Amino acid sequence: MADAILASSGIYAIRNKINGKAYIGSATKLTTRLNYHRSFLRRGKHANSKLQRAWDRYGADGFEFSIMEAVEDKGELAAREQHWIDALNSVDAGYNIRRIATSNQGLKASPETRAKMSASQRGTIRHTPESKARLSQLRRGVPCHTEEAKQRMSVERKGRRHTAEAKQKIAASSMGRPQSSDTRAKRAAAMMITIAARDPYSPPAELRAQWSAAKKGRPAKNRKPVILFGVKYVSIAAAAESMGRNPQWVKSRMQKDEL
Repeated sequence: MADAILASSGIYAIRNKINGKAYIGSATKLTTRLNYHRSFLRRGKHANSKLQRAWDRYGADGFEFSIMEAVEDKGELAAREQHWIDALNSVDAGYNIRRIATSNQGLKASPETRAKMSASQRGTIRHTPESKARLSQLRRGVPCHTEEAKQRMSVERKGRRHTAEAKQKIAASSMGRPQSSDTRAKRAAAMMITIAARDPYSPPAELRAQWSAAKKGRPAKNRKPVILFGVKYVSIAAAAESMGRNPQWVKSRMQKDEL
């Protein structure tokens, strides 16, 4: 009879024989679950820090494993576990951490636990280049968000502003990061749209092209000749173009023509 109960599903307790405190749990196969608890408690690696500390203090002889109730309907396990947790007050006056069965509500990881979790994940390769390529191929053309989700996100974020501290962090993280030509083109296009929205009059592209062509070859009013490495150029821009450098580089190395 006992073996049949251990092989079935039900509610169990790990009870401290010294102070009467208990840990309540449920399992679809009681014998497997109880063996798990014994194994991890003896090795000092149990996930429940409250129960592990008590086990280390009182020893294996200070605890007993018992079956509180056999539950034939596995769908009722969570409800019966909750009943015994509440009946024995095993969260406040026992070793249970979760106040609600099958839920992490009220569960707080200790600093030591968080440090262990972080260390275990450090250096872990989640995906190989091959698996990343496969995932990318599978998701190609698949929208990340539905139109309804996009609209909902847009409404939620409307009017939200970054704090000064957040802006500084964003700027620091982006400093020195190279941008692709596509990114620069997208930013330029977005800037033009913003400028057009602010200014009721935005000249068409053809007119802007005519203005640009008309200015080509026209001497600038503030253009001054410069001497760079003994060679005279009509302007900083001309020197930069000839040397394949930017104007700032030319400025730092030029000698102004005083003639």
